[in-house]
Amino acid sequence: MKRIVVAIISIALLGGIIFGMKSCFKKSNESGLKVRTVAVQRGNMITKVTETGSVQPKTTVQIKSNVGGEIVRLPVKEGDWVRKGDLLVELDTTILKNKFIQAKADLELVKAKLSTLLAGERPQDIAKARESLKQAEINLEDAKVKLDRQNGLFRQGFISKQDVDTAQRAYELAMSSYNTASLSLSLILEGAREQDIVSAKASVLKAEVSHEQSASDLKDATIYAPLDGTILAKNVEEGEKVTSGIGNSGGGTVILTIGDLSSMKILAKINEVDITKVKTGQEVEITLDAIRGEKYHGRVTDIASLGKIENNIVTYEVTIEILGAGVRINHRDTETQREQEVRSQNTEYRIQSTEHRTQKTEDRRQMVQGISRTPNPALKTGMTANVDIITDRKTDVLYVPLEAIVEHKGRKKILVLEDSVFVARRIKTGLQDETRVEIIEGLTEGEKVKLNSLTPKKEKTDSSSRSRMSGPPGMGRMH
Repeated sequence: MKRIVVAIISIALLGGIIFGMKSCFKKSNESGLKVRTVAVQRGNMITKVTETGSVQPKTTVQIKSNVGGEIVRLPVKEGDWVRKGDLLVELDTTILKNKFIQAKADLELVKAKLSTLLAGERPQDIAKARESLKQAEINLEDAKVKLDRQNGLFRQGFISKQDVDTAQRAYELAMSSYNTASLSLSLILEGAREQDIVSAKASVLKAEVSHEQSASDLKDATIYAPLDGTILAKNVEEGEKVTSGIGNSGGGTVILTIGDLSSMKILAKINEVDITKVKTGQEVEITLDAIRGEKYHGRVTDIASLGKIENNIVTYEVTIEILGAGVRINHRDTETQREQEVRSQNTEYRIQSTEHRTQKTEDRRQMVQGISRTPNPALKTGMTANVDIITDRKTDVLYVPLEAIVEHKGRKKILVLEDSVFVARRIKTGLQDETRVEIIEGLTEGEKVKLNSLTPKKEKTDSSSRSRMSGPPGMGRMH
């Protein structure tokens, strides 16, 4: 019973809608307004994120020096193309050469000391030490004899106290010499101490580091091109002094900037609203304001993980590689712009769409990748690029204009013309671009649907004339 009641109510509501639409349609005609309709079309659809960006070399290198000094040679200028290994910068090496020579001498000295400790004393040195000890012993005995004799003479009153003191000092000096000679012989016989060897080795290592650093500094005074590329910027001239890029809080002087223009990229800032639609590997269609009439192709290679806030808008930097390594695409894209004018009785609607007729994405990519990698002189760093990131693509689908869709309480409906009456029908939609929406379920090709806007009715003769001139076949008047 409950189901019957629901069915009756539904039929009543549907009848009300139909009656209302017929009344609306009739009133529209009577009031001089045209009800616009359009036929369900079949074709290709693309969804894309459109933004602008800046053309940049895929690889850019800032040239800095690892040592400070005065530039004596700088044989390049902006716009020059250089090969990897070409001379770029040469600094004055006078001070660096002196440091290298001093470091080398210091290293040789500490190495010699270490070698002596490791080898031990020579036999002749030991013999010499023994001889010195023997002579010191003889001198000590002689001094002892003289001191005893002087003491005896002093007791007998033959000499003064001063003579005894002189003999005493001579004896003490001989004793000191004997002790020194004895200690020297003992050290020679014992060999080098372990701590002396360790200390000498540490001195050698320190001297080696200083020597290597001085050699590296001398080498770094001459800078060569790290890659094939074009000089994009020259910031200093010969005779100017530069600071080192190592251990400098300011980062050092940027002498030159080199870019590889044979491989270009585009940096685009994508709004946070659209960034979730963008994925690496997606195809990108590119045009340049400075190079009109040509289209380039690219792909998304990187998406920034951290957004940046500018003017209270969060954007993410997306890197787009220009396929063909920055080479201008000379073939015309096979996409054709077609303009359709769909007409019916008291209707007039114009749709512009872009159709991909003959080229598949992979075919186009292979064509682009097969082009020479010769740099394209037309592409300049900093040019403004218009990018269309293709987020989805479908072929041979049904679609209608966006203004044909009615949404009520989360459900999408469309008014379909059946026997001169508009009937509400539920639909399931898919892709959506700026003007059209894909119809997955609920409609068939050729069915006429109502557009949700009215336009003033034109004179009959005038409308008929336009219909004959531009209307597609099968789109006559509605009865």
